[in-house]
Parts: sequence; C-alpha cells; structure tokens
Amino acid sequence: MSVNDICDHASSLWFDTYKLRVNPAKHRPFTPALIPSKTLPKPAPPHKPELLFRDTRSFIEVLKSTKPPVVSDERRMIQYDSTDEDKEWLSRSLVGKILPNADVATMEEMVLKSIEKAVSFRFLGASQVIVTFEDQLASRKEQQNARSILYSLLSNLRQWEARICAYDRFVWISIFGQPMEGWNRNCIDAILQSWGNIIGYDTSCVSQGSISGIRVLIRTTKLEPLQGQVLLKLDGIQV
Repeated sequence: MSVNDICDHASSLWFDTYKLRVNPAKHRPFTPALIPSKTLPKPAPPHKPELLFRDTRSFIEVLKSTKPPVVSDERRMIQYDSTDEDKEWLSRSLVGKILPNADVATMEEMVLKSIEKAVSFRFLGASQVIVTFEDQLASRKEQQNARSILYSLLSNLRQWEARICAYDRFVWISIFGQPMEGWNRNCIDAILQSWGNIIGYDTSCVSQGSISGIRVLIRTTKLEPLQGQVLLKLDGIQV
C-alpha cells in the first residue's frame, strides 16, 4: 500500500469526537534545493594617492608660521555731500586738545557743571574733546572768556572746522602676575611705551585686602588690535 493510501485511510479514523489528521509532509526531512553559488568579485583596493611632500612641522610650528589673510588694497570711491543738518550741531561746538595734566575721569562732569550753556561733552579720540553749546553765539562767548574752565583743561581751543577728526583712541590693558617691585608708574610705563602713553588706572582693581592685577588706560595712535609680547627683566632677572 502506498503512503498516500495509508494517509487517506488514517484520515478517516475517529476517536470519539476527534478525527485523525495525518500530514506526511511534516515528517519528511527537509532537503534544501541546491542553488549554485555565484562567485562575488573581490573589492578593489582603496586608492592611495602618492605623497609628494610630507609636512614634518609640529602643530605649534604650523600656528606660528600661518600667514595672516591678505587684505586687498582696492578702494572704492564714495561721493557724499554733507548737508546743513549734518553740520548744525558742529557749528555750535568748540574743539580743544587735552592738556597733559588734565583728569579725563572727571573732565566731563566739571565742564557740564561749570558752563551753563554747554549741552554735551564728547571725547574726540583720546587727545581732543568737542563741547557743544545751545547756539553758536554761546560757543563764541565761551571761547572769548579767558576765565573759562576750558582753558585749564584744553589747549588750542577753537571753533569746529571741516576735516577735524579723531586720530587716536583710549585702550584698557590688564596686567597680571607682575612682582611687587614693578608695581610703579615707571615700570608699567616702560612695559607699555611701545603701544602708547599712560592716562590713568582702574583703582577698583586694587583693594585694601588683595592685589591681583591692574587695568591701565593708555592713549594710542594704533587703530588695529594691540598684539605683542614683552619680556620683563626686573633687577637683572627675567620675570
């Protein structure tokens, strides 16, 4: 009797309310079909470019030798004609050069309190000031007043003229880690002399309880960021 006949007869058997089901395929061993494998091509080796030059410099040497970006010297010509409105406040202003012994910290307050018709005080760079009055007549009277406080603070006091501009600026420089023997104006002036002249100090940096550093206000004609290194030799020993 064939296997199919045996399965047909077995499937007709009942055990009470259960019918026998025979699945011969479940009991047959699984034989996977043999599929011929395809030979995969070998991957191409990575391309190694030929090195014509090997940079043996260290990271610090590269940073030091990096050239600054080239700034183009090309300039555009711009034409602008100033209006009377642009020059109105300037026509009632006086310009003067700051005297060497003048206190720039209190100068604005002194001028505005002492001169009744002065309406504004501005530093024009770090060497000049421009004082504006209510009208042109008030500015001329103040210029002619020999007892004006302006003459104790400024030299070359004059009415505003075309082409007057700032040619220097104020810069704050912080100094830290300096030995106490060098905490004096002469030493600090020697350190900063290549950048500008000392105008004053930020006294809030030095308290009664601690001295950690100091901020110095200088007047400089350098308009670019101040960069450089200073090697201080104090009493014959490099600090």
